[in-house]
Amino acid sequence: YMPTLGDLGYSPEDIELASAVDTRTAMPDNYRGGETFALARVKDYIWDKDLLKVYFDTRNGMIGSDYSTKFAPWLAHGNVSP
Repeated sequence: YMPTLGDLGYSPEDIELASAVDTRTAMPDNYRGGETFALARVKDYIWDKDLLKVYFDTRNGMIGSDYSTKFAPWLAHGNVSP
């Protein structure tokens, strides 16, 4: 049994706030796990947008999906490897 936020005493307003998508995220809007999406991200970042050439300058950026590679989740879970 997995309790809901309501079961844990959260108000409807808090539940709605917790369920909303945070637009400040640095991950791509349609981020998904798995190898297929990981390979699509590699293709998009390296080949389609040609961002590898500016990686050194943008790697520590936190805002926006094109700052840094955002490969870490897929690398950590073995969906893509170096």
